[in-house]
Formats: sequence, structure tokens, C-alpha cells
Amino acid sequence: MFGGVTIGEFARLTHLSVRTLRRYHESGLLAPATVDPDSGYRYYTADQIPTAQVIHQLRELDVPLADVAKILATEDAEERAGLAGEHLRRLEAELARTRAAVLSLRRLLRPHDDTLRVELRKIAARTVAGIEDVVAQDDVLSWYDEAMAELDAAIESRPLGPPGGRYANELFTDGRGTVLVYRPVADPPVRGRVHPVHLPPSELAVVVHPGPHDDIGVTYGRLGAWVVDHALAVDGPVHETYLVGPRDTPDPAAWRTEIGWPVFRLAVTDVMPGKNPGQTGNPPPDTRSGTGQPRRQHNRRGEPMRSRWIAGALATVGLLTVLAPVAQARPSGLGIVTTLAGDGYARYPRPGVTMKLLNPEGVVVRNGSAVVADTFNHRILRMSSTGQVDLVAGTGDGGFSGDGGDPQAARLNVPMGPALDASGAVYFADRDNNRVRKVAADGSIVTTIAGGAGGSIVTTIAGGAGGGFGGDGGPATAAGLASPNGVAVDQAGNVFIADTFDNRIRKVSPQGVISTVAGSGPTGPFDGAYAGDGGPATNARLNQPTSVAVAGDSTLYIADTGHGRIRRVTPAGVITTYSTVAAGAVSLDPSGNLLTATRDNQIMRIPLSGPPTFIAGNGSSTSSGDGGPATAAGVASPTGVAMDTDGSMFITQADSHVRKVAISGTISTPAGGGTAIPAVDGPVAGIAVQTTGIALAPDGAIVIADHYRIRRLANGVFSTLAGTGVGGTGGDGGPATQAQFSGPSGIVLAPDGSLYVADANVIRKVYPDGTIRRYAGTGAYGFSGDGGPATQATFRSLGGLALDGAGNLYVADTSNERVRRINPDGIVTTVAGSGDRSGPLGDGGPALMASLYEPDHVGIDAAGALYIADPGNVRLRKVANGTITTVAGNGQDSYSGDGGPATAAGLHVSDFAWDAAGVLYVLDSHHQRIRRITPDGLISTVAGTGVIGFNGDNQLATATQLTFPNSIRVGRDGSVYFGDGYGLRLRKITFNG
Repeated sequence: MFGGVTIGEFARLTHLSVRTLRRYHESGLLAPATVDPDSGYRYYTADQIPTAQVIHQLRELDVPLADVAKILATEDAEERAGLAGEHLRRLEAELARTRAAVLSLRRLLRPHDDTLRVELRKIAARTVAGIEDVVAQDDVLSWYDEAMAELDAAIESRPLGPPGGRYANELFTDGRGTVLVYRPVADPPVRGRVHPVHLPPSELAVVVHPGPHDDIGVTYGRLGAWVVDHALAVDGPVHETYLVGPRDTPDPAAWRTEIGWPVFRLAVTDVMPGKNPGQTGNPPPDTRSGTGQPRRQHNRRGEPMRSRWIAGALATVGLLTVLAPVAQARPSGLGIVTTLAGDGYARYPRPGVTMKLLNPEGVVVRNGSAVVADTFNHRILRMSSTGQVDLVAGTGDGGFSGDGGDPQAARLNVPMGPALDASGAVYFADRDNNRVRKVAADGSIVTTIAGGAGGSIVTTIAGGAGGGFGGDGGPATAAGLASPNGVAVDQAGNVFIADTFDNRIRKVSPQGVISTVAGSGPTGPFDGAYAGDGGPATNARLNQPTSVAVAGDSTLYIADTGHGRIRRVTPAGVITTYSTVAAGAVSLDPSGNLLTATRDNQIMRIPLSGPPTFIAGNGSSTSSGDGGPATAAGVASPTGVAMDTDGSMFITQADSHVRKVAISGTISTPAGGGTAIPAVDGPVAGIAVQTTGIALAPDGAIVIADHYRIRRLANGVFSTLAGTGVGGTGGDGGPATQAQFSGPSGIVLAPDGSLYVADANVIRKVYPDGTIRRYAGTGAYGFSGDGGPATQATFRSLGGLALDGAGNLYVADTSNERVRRINPDGIVTTVAGSGDRSGPLGDGGPALMASLYEPDHVGIDAAGALYIADPGNVRLRKVANGTITTVAGNGQDSYSGDGGPATAAGLHVSDFAWDAAGVLYVLDSHHQRIRRITPDGLISTVAGTGVIGFNGDNQLATATQLTFPNSIRVGRDGSVYFGDGYGLRLRKITFNG
């Protein structure tokens, strides 16, 4: 026997794929603790978890392998920071540019649902302290920083209002012009470049831009359009006044920038000062600031945050070019996403057995009602004793919003570890928002009770530590949390938080004050020491605690996941090791006994006295056993466990199931898996789809593999071509609509209207007359039959299908690590793959000698070359004239490379398709994106943000969230159709130009 955890268990603990871990091993970055010399099985230890996560994060940042190795090898913090710093600065700049562009385009592409509140204002002449110069447009930001710093240093008297700036038209039309920054003071000084500046009287069209400057160019454009529409003309430089900004609050949502467009009247109008035409009611209040002294604000690196005031405006192309009204036409060449079918389970309540959950992590139960974190669907759900599931919180769109409002309209970002207080209010860790949030017992409102100060998402909470750990002794809402994973609430209303990457357990009192009750914090990938038993819990070392439970006497139980043990903290604050069971989640049963979800795929009860016992799970990593004893069932990767007062128990599993163990000990699956999606034909409204394959018919109809059916969508109406909706293998030789499928994946239409379907280990053919027959495979799981009839061959877990012009059918024989071909005479042969996933990659040599690693989709280009999605090797491969090469992917499961050669890009290919011009569209499903590869081999992103979720339709494709897209085809008009996998939608990208 070998110590540690298997590679599969280690993959679950680190949220990395097995393939990625193998790559880390092969590249020398992370070797297993031991390798079985006989079987080759890899085993890892818990203290390798942080290192694996650090490697992954560095690779996500495109840090070269050599630098990753250096970072891991050195113990010098400054040297590590230096190696990573350059990459981080580059990525921060790219992120800022992308974010600004996305925000601006979102505003441009959606109809304006807010009234533009323009005020016509006369400004009297005044004298201010200013600095002015002729500046090149590229130099304005640095000039602004220096000028404002000099102004701050020169002014000793109290300012009479907020700072401002004026920007000459020539700055934008010619690339060089006069810029003035100023502060209004009673007695402007003369010091260095600072001198009194006389501002003549002016008449302005004024609008206030709320929030950060990322999309201020859109506000400029709308103001310009208003100026033209209301017979006013531009006269002089643009004015900006910085009413509220980083000097006043670090919350970008609270910033307010006043834009003043100099005007004079060309004709008498009925526009009264302060009122917009068509606007009713009183005019907006005067937004001029008071005379409070703005304080100097710095960013997290301690640098002045001045240039951000004008960065957004200068990012637009010529302010004076936006005077024409902003058209709602979509940008040429960019895609807009719409949903053709599937509601993504937007309607509640609904039967739990029909639902496709996504990695639920955490459950709490009371009086037969279970609250579940549907983690990567970004929702909190409540399941009744009858199996109906209702929505507690979350739109399904990953992000942050909604505090103080309707929980069902709030955006969450990877919610985990729910808890209930005595009133029935729901608490949960909003992990990637670095918060703990609360839904009132009546479901009326959602609030943040802790965190937010250190999050990477823009928040409505001010103050705090600014990142990671901080805030003890003060308001919890101003504290920093780092990826909290779990929550518990005691009888007194204290909230305990597993502050995972701060390596602490935090406590929020009923008064809202936060403190640390366990963990000293520094444990990490370079300092994984285990220490502290027998002493104060606040001096102990924890390593990524993921769950916490609190007993009636205030004893705490902690899943010290990184150390592979359970710790206990007494009411007096003394910590000990309670069990060496490696647990990912802990809770207490009604008698106070500890329940644990173990890494060995079992649920264990550890009583207050006596030996521990297993109460669910047989150790199998596959879900099984419904209807039988829980102890004999497969409980795959349990992530949470909770027991009701009657002794019934709920378990969440990372394989997207929620299991229930009745008092009798019988196990069932009341939610997750989507095993009973209703069979509904007719209009698409309200129909859930689980697309696993797509084919486009010549008449424009869309054919999809949808769970246990093949369905046709034409003119907005679904009909079933094959399948009953019940899993099975029967029906060959009869009507296709009466046949059963085991799990159809790849589908392809032949020119004569026949349809081929890859179904587990066989290929089935639906003929134009509606009958179905087995076309290839015996149904047995294996590899045999090359050179003979395909009906006598065996396959292992078939993937995608493709037809060439000669009628040859190609199939991804996924678990045989091969691609096979069936000719028109029905003879099967292997055309690519040696069958040895660990062999040489083989690029440049015979395709039959190459290593393929779970190939799952195939395609044929216009020249007849075979393309293979090779996800295990993290590449897209091509076979031409028997020789194999890589056409996309650098072997790293990461997102990178846009704008360069596809062969140098990081991506994870799951499916692909061509348009009529030979442009290749690739599903980069692990990274929630769709990539495009031009005929000359350059790669770019056309859809997806990288965030899992659904954030609506009719917006820019690159601003649209996806959820593991799994199938794709391109229509004759260039539109892209794809199955948004776990999003349970069939979607379309329409390009304009």
C-alpha cells in the first residue's frame, strides 16, 4: 500500500484535472509523493495541495515554465516577487483595457433605459490655482499625475470645491493640445508651475457620469448627441469636475465625474435649466460639490490615484467625434449571443430530479428542508421534503451585486458552505467575492455580513484591509477575507467562517465585530508546517480550512484540509487534533456527534465516545446504489453532509448530485444529474435542453443530441426524431422514436438525410424512413475488429463523428485513444492513435504511431484533412496524408495566446467547426470561451469571459458568460451554434460584418 491520496482524489482537492497534474509531473514541476512501480499509480500528500494551486495560478498568468520552477525553488520572497511581478503588471494592464472596452461596449449595445439628465448651467468667471501646458495625448496621464501632485503640495489654504480639468479640442483632433488642471482656492499661490488661472464665464451642458471611468466615453457620446439634438453648438474645451473619487472613497461605484460641454444657443428652445426634454418632475439637484477638503488617496501600492480620473476619457477616440447620436447598431465583426432553446432552469420551483447541478458544495437541513449551495451555477437552492427545489438566492450569473435587495436578483460568485441561524436566515460563503452573505429568513433581502474589502470584484463596501486578511476588532463588513469556504452559526448568533486562504477561522459577533478564533495565518505553499496542538488556537497553524461546525457548548470542529485532519477548539480556546481523518466537510448530528465527508468517498460519524463508523459510501468514486443501503452505495466525492432532527441525512457530491439517506438507511438522489428532464416537444419556451451534439440540416433546422433523445428544432418548434427520453439500448430495427439511448454524444447528418449517432459503445443510424439500426459496435466495451465489419467491432466510449465527401465515417474512439474510420462498405480501421496515451506525441510522423489522449471530437476540413480534438494532450491535431501535426494548443491547459499563432496558445479543445471561409471555431470549454483560428493560423477569442455562469442574451459575445460549452457548428450564414453545456441552453452567435 502507498500512503497519500490518489491522483483522482488530489485532482478534486485542488480543483485541477488529472491531465493537468500529469503534465505538472512530466514537466518536473510537481512530482507525486510516491509512484507505484507496478501499476504506475501516482499518490500525493496533503501538503502538496498549496504547491499545486500555486503552479496552476502561475500558469493561468502565463508565467513561463522555467520561471514557475524558479519561483517554487527559491525561498527568497523578494526574488519570487520579482519573477512574478513583470507578468502581473502586464496582465493587469491587459485586464484594465479589456474591462474598459467591455463596459463601454455593453452600454453602447443595450438600449438606454435611463434618462440622460442634462443641466444647462451658467458658470461665472473665477480665478483658480492651476497648472497648464501643451501636452501630447500619449503623455497626458503621466503629466496629470505630476501636475496634481504639485498642486496638492502648493496649496495650503482650504479648497473651495472639488478639483477639475479642461481639455482643448486639439488634444483629440491633432493628438496634442492644452491641458489645464486646477483647484479652486481663495488665494491662488504662485509656486513652481502653479499659478493663478482666470476661468472666463461659460455656459455648459452638464451631465454627471456615475462610477469609474471605464465607460465614460459612452457618457461623452450621449452628451454630445444631446447637444446636437437640442440645437446647441460646441464652443471651447471640455470641462471635467471630479465631484467624488478616490480621494473621497475607494468604492468606484460611488465616484461621480461631472462633464461640462461648452455651448451657445443657436435658437430659442423650451429646455429649461436643469430639466431634460421629456423628463417630468423637478429638475435634478445642483450637483456642485461642497467645500470639504478632499483627502489624498493612494492605491494599494501606495501610488497616487489621480490619472484614473481621465483615463477613461482619453481611451475614447476623439471626444468631438461622438457628437452624432450614438447608434444602436452592433459593432462590425463582433458577435452577439442569443439563446435559441433552454431556460437553464430559470423557473422555480421545479422537481429536483430534473435539475443539473454544478459541483454543489455544502448543505444544511432543518425540518425536512435542505439548503444547498449549487456552487458553480452561482445559486443557493432550497429543497423541500417532497423533492421540489426553489431558488433562495442568485441569478446564475457569476459576479457581485444585489446587497440590500431581492436575493433572487443578486449575483453570487461560487457560493459554498451554507448555514442556518435560529430564525431560519441563510448564511453562505460567497467564495470568489471574498464575502459571507445572509438571506433574511423571509427571503426578502440579501446582505453582506463579512468581507468585501479584499475582494477582486468591485463592491459597495468601503474600507477594510485592502486584500486578504485584515480587519480584526472592527466591523466585519470592512474586513478582508480570502476565499471563504464554509460558515456555521451558534445559538447566540455568532457566525464562524472558514477563511480558507487566510488559514484562519474567523468569528463575527451579533454586533458585527470580527475576530480570529483559530489559526495564525502564515501557512502556505512555502510554509506548510503543522503546529499548535495543546495551546491557544490563535497560535496554531491551519492549512486551508474548508469547513467549520459549532457545538451547543461552543466547541468548534474544523476541517483542516491541507493538514489532512480534524481539529477541535474548546470553549476556552485550546486546540487539539480530534481525528486524523482527511475530511473536506464537517457538521454535527442532533446528538452532537461529528459527521465528516471524507476524501475516501465515504461519510463517517465520529461519536463523542466510542469508535467511528461509516454511515454512507463504499469508497467508490462513482455514484451508485440508489434504493439500497447507503453503506453499500457509491458516494462520489462528497463535499457536504448534514443530518436532520429525525435522523435523515443529506450529502452533496462534486459529481453534481445531492443524495438523501432516509431513517431506514436507504439512499436516493432527490436532486442533480438531470436524469428526468421532461420530454416536451413544441415551442421552445420553457423547454430545458441538455445539448451534447449538434448537426445542421440543409433546410436550416438544427438537430441536437439532448440527453436520451435526438431532437429537431425548426421555426422555433421542437420535435423528437429518435429516443423515448428513457435510458437504455433497445429499439433497433423499429421506429427511432421508440428506441432508447444510453447517452448520445456525437451526431452527423448524411447527404441522404440519414443521421448517425454515437451512443456509448455503438454507432446507430436513423434512416430517412424513421427506422433505427445499429451501424457499428457490438455494445461490448473493448477494442477489436479492425479490418472487419464495423458491426462486429468493439469500441470504448465513443465521442464525435464526422463524414467526408466519399462517405467515410470517422469516430473518436475516446477511451481506446484512437480515431477510427468506417468506409461505405462498413469495414472499420484505425487511422490515428497508437492506443498508448503515454507514448510519444508523434507530431511530424505517422498518425498511427502518435499518442492521442482521450480524443473526443473529429472533423473533416474542405481539403479532406482529419482534425482531432485531443484534450488529454491539450491540443487540436491534424492528419493529412497519414502525417499528424498540431494546429492549435501548446500543451498547457490555460487561456493564453490571443493575437498570435494558435500553436503557441493555451486552450482546452472540446469541439470545433469551420465556416465557409475556412475559419475554425474552437470550444475552449475549460476556460468558458470560444476561440477563432484564421486560415493563416492566428487565434483570438470571439465569445466568453472566462467566468462560469449566465449573464443574459443580446450582448457582445466576448462579454457573455458561458458554462462549459460542449458542442458547436457553423451555419451557412456564418452564425455559430453551440450547446452551453451545464447552462442547459442551445445558443447562437450572430456576427455583424
